[in-house]
Amino acid sequence: MENTLNKVKVENLCIATNLNTTFKAFDFSLSNGLIAYASSNLICILKQNYYNCKHPKVLLTLKGHTDRVNSVQWLTPELLVSVSVDNSIILWKYSPPNSDLTPDQIRWEEYFKI
Repeated sequence: MENTLNKVKVENLCIATNLNTTFKAFDFSLSNGLIAYASSNLICILKQNYYNCKHPKVLLTLKGHTDRVNSVQWLTPELLVSVSVDNSIILWKYSPPNSDLTPDQIRWEEYFKI
């Protein structure tokens, strides 16, 4: 009997989240073309023109806060800061790839947390 499990391809088609309704829960970086927005205790990273998609696509979510995120802001094309109700501030560092973004090339790390 042939093993069909090796032939299955799994692909993420959609990440659906809501936007927190706070004043600074959304920020767009003109330099890197990424949108960051707060959704519950996560930060969603969205690219407007992801490959040939007709609609913007959430590439990934950043997890580090334990309560609602109230604010996100790009400081530089590589640094994003987020502030949460859990009294924490996280500085996220993004290492952009040399070519167009693919989910397996995106590198984020929790750079600094207060």
